[in-house]
Amino acid sequence: MKVKFSIFITTIAILLFGFETIVAQNTKAYFKKNGQIVFESAISDIDSIIFRQVNDELRYDGVYYDAEPTYTNYLRFYEDGLVILTSSTGTITQIKNWFNRENSSVNDRGEYKIVGDSIYFQVTSNDGSIDYNGQISQDKIVLNSYSHINGNIRNNVEYLFGPWVQPNIAFTARNPITESLYTNGFFEGSRVNFNLVVYDAAGMTSITITEVAQGTTPNGISGKITQTRVIPISGAGTYPLSQEMWNGNQSYANIYSGFTYTVSAYGMSYTTKYSGSYDSYMGNWTHYFGIK
Repeated sequence: MKVKFSIFITTIAILLFGFETIVAQNTKAYFKKNGQIVFESAISDIDSIIFRQVNDELRYDGVYYDAEPTYTNYLRFYEDGLVILTSSTGTITQIKNWFNRENSSVNDRGEYKIVGDSIYFQVTSNDGSIDYNGQISQDKIVLNSYSHINGNIRNNVEYLFGPWVQPNIAFTARNPITESLYTNGFFEGSRVNFNLVVYDAAGMTSITITEVAQGTTPNGISGKITQTRVIPISGAGTYPLSQEMWNGNQSYANIYSGFTYTVSAYGMSYTTKYSGSYDSYMGNWTHYFGIK
């Protein structure tokens, strides 16, 4: 961010080095951004100036994405306040040429407003509108939304940032694809095994992956858990990864009768299904599970 300071260099020296210099009465310091005053204060009221780089700013050199099991939601922001939205099965690289404001077929649009680290916007399409609000963090936005179309509410959904310059990656199965985990002979959960394959790291030293586990118990109770992990990488290669699924209360050796696990990054995803076992010792099921 470029900021223009309308303060004399001599005044900065006075503030930083504490020179005992007489400053004219009512002299003020002005801080401007894009020609607009964003801060002003009497010189006599300032005892220090701290310069700090801020990393939780909205980014415009890519898109923010929410990866679902069969598609990905993409948000693109422009510096003039425009936001556009689309859902696609394509990767960031694949949507780059058409996901822009010039494409009239991208008709989910709106204007966003930022207050501090909070963001607010409404996206309108031919079907209706959806309200969004949330927090901007480093390389992600956590959003809540309400649909005026069908009343659907989503809370604390993480939209990760993906730059237009993308690493070339894939996810592949690794045997055993799933395996049961036991504690003292009792079934406690399962482990999913997979590979992160990096063909071209594009200069990146880590890949952020999103993991979604969801399922339903025999009596119809459903649950879903989502989390993100940062995987360090050192260039092209195959990185073996695992994820453990445990029940929420480890005093009960029960888990879903089956769940679907999906891992994704940069529009690439891998999904596997697991069928659990009924615990005859405990004689019941629990609808709790967690990502360890």
